[in-house]
Amino acid sequence: MKKRIIKAKNPGKVIFKGDTQWTVKGTNYIFEGLRFEECNRYYIFYFDVTSKDCVVSECAFYNNAPLSGAQFWIVMGGKSTTIKKCYFSNKNSVGQMVCANESPQTLSTPNNHLIEDCYFGNITYQSDNGFEAIRMGRGDQGGFVDSQSVIQGCFFENCNGEAEIISVKSDHNDVRYNTLYNSKGSVCLRHGSFNSVYGNLFVGSNEDVRN
Repeated sequence: MKKRIIKAKNPGKVIFKGDTQWTVKGTNYIFEGLRFEECNRYYIFYFDVTSKDCVVSECAFYNNAPLSGAQFWIVMGGKSTTIKKCYFSNKNSVGQMVCANESPQTLSTPNNHLIEDCYFGNITYQSDNGFEAIRMGRGDQGGFVDSQSVIQGCFFENCNGEAEIISVKSDHNDVRYNTLYNSKGSVCLRHGSFNSVYGNLFVGSNEDVRN
């Protein structure tokens, strides 16, 4: 199937700010070389239930915050979404940088999402839940979603939002070969079964972050 490519002519020079919110429907969309800074909507990218085989590559998400309430930078609601070589930094609002929200219409097949070679950094400590860098699945569907997704080769730095940096709430996910540096948190298998966590490196813990 033909790929639909939305690409910056000069990578990093195309910047979206303010009232920015993209809903992706359909298959084979590729977003490359875009920057999202100081965006203030509820989400920045939402891949709805019809989305499949879409890619966000070499994009930057920095210092985005909602006018009020929560904000989710990328929501994967369809199938086979790939997030690779992206930069996520400076998040102070509730809501994840990247999350997979399974929809009732798509529960019968695996998600097959891939998050790889990305940078996640600088999530300010909050005394509340919902400040993970990545969440795979939802608590109300834990144990019922066969996700079969992979998080690999990512670097997490100063991700201090809460006790969970990566929160897994679905089945058959691999979290592998990531580095968690100076981050006060952990990889948590909250719900689901048959998940694998291996080859990850934890360096430092930035003990002063909560003082």
